[in-house]
Amino acid sequence: MLFILYSIPVGFHHQLTEPGISSFWKFLQVALTMIVVIPSLMTAFSLMATFELAGREKGATGLFGFFRKLPYHDARFFAAFVGMVIFIPAGAGGIINASYQLDQVVHNTLWITGHFHLTVASTVTLTFFAITYTLLPALTGRQVTRFANRLGIVHTVIWALGMALMSIPMHIVGLFGEPRRTAFTTYMDHPVVATWVPYRKLIGLGSGLLFVGVLLFLFIALYLWFFAPKTEQNVDFPLGEVHDTGHRPPAILERWSVWVGLTIALTLIAYTIPVMDMIRHAPPGSTGFRTW
Repeated sequence: MLFILYSIPVGFHHQLTEPGISSFWKFLQVALTMIVVIPSLMTAFSLMATFELAGREKGATGLFGFFRKLPYHDARFFAAFVGMVIFIPAGAGGIINASYQLDQVVHNTLWITGHFHLTVASTVTLTFFAITYTLLPALTGRQVTRFANRLGIVHTVIWALGMALMSIPMHIVGLFGEPRRTAFTTYMDHPVVATWVPYRKLIGLGSGLLFVGVLLFLFIALYLWFFAPKTEQNVDFPLGEVHDTGHRPPAILERWSVWVGLTIALTLIAYTIPVMDMIRHAPPGSTGFRTW
């Protein structure tokens, strides 16, 4: 809930170089953005605790022995787990993007494109893949066969590798100054642009792997939907259960009215005055002007 609460009134961290927004409102939303780190780390802790509890129940010993007990052989877990691991560098890059000073270096460069390829196209997408491998059999009553499971693991590896080959070079050339949202150009054969070429080739190689990953995912989804063998018993969609040792939160934190009210209040505080300023100082319907 904290993640949702603090993720809404933070839109100006995408506009830290915009001259039409007061520095105070940018600073306020940067502060709110940084607070998002707290529920993110809480989520990471909860996930690791869940993994540890499951591993201990399977006989894991030692400080990190539970990692060896996790079901990496199951594509439904493996895809989601790889997405979680990728979110570690993705989240670190997000802190750089949201930093008032550091954003001046990476804003509107390919660094930003690389960042959301790690977050949305890697972590979020791999999670959706894992959900698909779990949800489709539950909806269609079909089995996740060994064949489909192995393909799912191969698909996850291909997707993660493709994203790594694409996003890491994007981060590097972004630091070298290559802009985003521009057509290909050599900038009149400028020597700096020549240093971008090897990284562009890696980006192209990564995109090729990702295209293979898309085709493989479509094949797996169609197989699970129409061609996998039917199961004789209902396939239940797994739901998380609170552990016996879990503590219940205070009752007030279970009330939707509290969270919705706080979200509305924060949104009004963060956006009302700056949006009013934008409308007042740049009203819709202003005459056009040439930028060249």
